[in-house]
Amino acid sequence: MKTKGFTLVELLIVMAVSAIAGVLLLQVLVNNNSLVVDQSFKISHGLNLNDISSIIENDIKSSAGVVAEYPDSNPIYITSDNTLIIKIPSINQDEDVIPDIFDHIVVAADSANQKVLRRITIPSEQSSRPSNNRVLTSSLSLIKFSYLDSTGVSTTPTNASKINYIVNLLNKSGLNNYQSSTSGEINFRNN
Repeated sequence: MKTKGFTLVELLIVMAVSAIAGVLLLQVLVNNNSLVVDQSFKISHGLNLNDISSIIENDIKSSAGVVAEYPDSNPIYITSDNTLIIKIPSINQDEDVIPDIFDHIVVAADSANQKVLRRITIPSEQSSRPSNNRVLTSSLSLIKFSYLDSTGVSTTPTNASKINYIVNLLNKSGLNNYQSSTSGEINFRNN
């Protein structure tokens, strides 16, 4: 009497085929996971660049101009091709502008770690704007400012009516290094 069912050989063949298919599927999943991690890293890196660009552009647009150096005591920041010092109108508690009083913003690489880009807000004594020392990124490879007059010709920082900037970031994800950059040319709104 013959019963219906699978023989031992048939079951072994099905198990071997299933194991091979499982290994192939596992390889695909591992490779896709690596791809997802790389793509997520690139997106995060790009968003960080967008944030940096937006902060620099908004600061320049709201400023009243570039300052040669600030403050009068340590640490002293000096405007250069890799340091931007701008003055912005101070505000009171009602967020109204205080005439002829300015707060200062410094955008520069950290003196102790050149991979760190900082944005430092230094309010005047009359201002209600809070002081701030914010890290914009910790993967900086280049920050460069060019100071231009209204015709686009290079000029001294204090005579600039627009600023051209370049920010390059270098990050490592796994075995890969990624470099990305952002740049822009911004006119002073208040000039």
